[in-house]
Amino acid sequence: MKTNFITKLFTLLMVCLSIATISNAQEAQATPMDTLTSAVEKLQSDLTIWNRLKFSGFVQAQWQKADTIGAPSVAGGNFSGLNNRFQVRRARFKSVYTGDNTQVVLQLDLKETGVFIKEAYGVYTEPLFNTFSLTAGFFNRPIGWEVEASSAGLESPERSRVSQTLFPDEVDLGAKLTIQAPKTSSLNFIKLDLGLFDGNAINSETDKYKDFIGHLSLKKTLLNENLNVSGGVSYYKGGWANGSANVYNIDATNKFVKDAFYTKGNIIKREYFGIDAQASLNSGLGITTIRGEYLWGQQPGTVKSSVSPKGAVTETKDIIVADTAKKVYTVTSSAFPSDVYVRNFSGGYVYFVHRIMQTKHELVLKYDWYDPNTKINGTQVTNVGDVKFTTIGLGWNYYATPNVKFTAYYDMVSNENTSIKGKGTGVDNYTKDIKDNVLTLRVLYKF
Repeated sequence: MKTNFITKLFTLLMVCLSIATISNAQEAQATPMDTLTSAVEKLQSDLTIWNRLKFSGFVQAQWQKADTIGAPSVAGGNFSGLNNRFQVRRARFKSVYTGDNTQVVLQLDLKETGVFIKEAYGVYTEPLFNTFSLTAGFFNRPIGWEVEASSAGLESPERSRVSQTLFPDEVDLGAKLTIQAPKTSSLNFIKLDLGLFDGNAINSETDKYKDFIGHLSLKKTLLNENLNVSGGVSYYKGGWANGSANVYNIDATNKFVKDAFYTKGNIIKREYFGIDAQASLNSGLGITTIRGEYLWGQQPGTVKSSVSPKGAVTETKDIIVADTAKKVYTVTSSAFPSDVYVRNFSGGYVYFVHRIMQTKHELVLKYDWYDPNTKINGTQVTNVGDVKFTTIGLGWNYYATPNVKFTAYYDMVSNENTSIKGKGTGVDNYTKDIKDNVLTLRVLYKF
């Protein structure tokens, strides 16, 4: 009996030990499996993030030749002390993250002097109607066509003079509401942008005033998607605070007179109106595109320029400090609020672009003009800030690969004949047409 009991007890212990061993073995086998599962889930999560994140960028390298040493130019800046140059005109790196009803964009501008922010903004689209979107940060001003167009996608090397004058750097700091029905809606062709901005481009705010921009645009595809047409109307209203400077307006005799009603802190108003239209036809001859934009309104500036400010409007003046005891005189430079000249302006551009049949060649003809002061002309003009310019551009683009584009472009710039003799150097004598034509040879690399 005793032996039989011991045998049964031993058998029970062995069964328990076997069950425990099997259980431990299964647990030991499950641990690597669980680890693998966890790793796969993490990998899938990482892949989801990377699928939502896109990188792009481009480099524009160019050589330019101007007619005259020191020629003023809006084709990449003035030719100070030279008449030809190599440039990296633009080098950009852009990242875009697309989430649920969200998009975040960061674009860097790489220059010889450092790395700067070009764009930094987010977009949120409400999920209920998928119609209303809020954009906030640094982004292109929603006005016309050329300002919002990509610098890498322009057929001409630069934007027109009026675009560069009114909207330097293209971007501004602010927020906008976009109203556009989803793509499945028959009303998707209508888009309305309404925004408030600082008005200083890529710079901090310098006063309490905000600038309003509105753009209503329509876009349709016709003729079995062979014809794309679009257009819009724009409105800009804003300004900046008067920093205790003198403000001058044009009177009935077409002369600048001091406005006695402006005091320190008053807003110096700027107001623009604009219309734009584009059409692109795909035919057996190739793709032909015609687009144009016209802007007019009121633009304040300084005596030398009507370019919109990117900060406080100041000018540098020399101050003579006398030490009578030592009979020593020193000169220091200080910034003071600049006198402001309020002008009525008009300007615009017209593009004619033709992609030759199914080839990689493209021809470009562009005409643009900017008249900073429409109330005076010719010999009535005595300040550089009032000179009217027109430009005819002729160009050729060769799309070597999807990532490389070669450009040869010639700007023929004309100014009106004025009373401004300058110093007689040839580049500041506006009594005749100065020699400031520019040839640009550029290669664009993008990814």
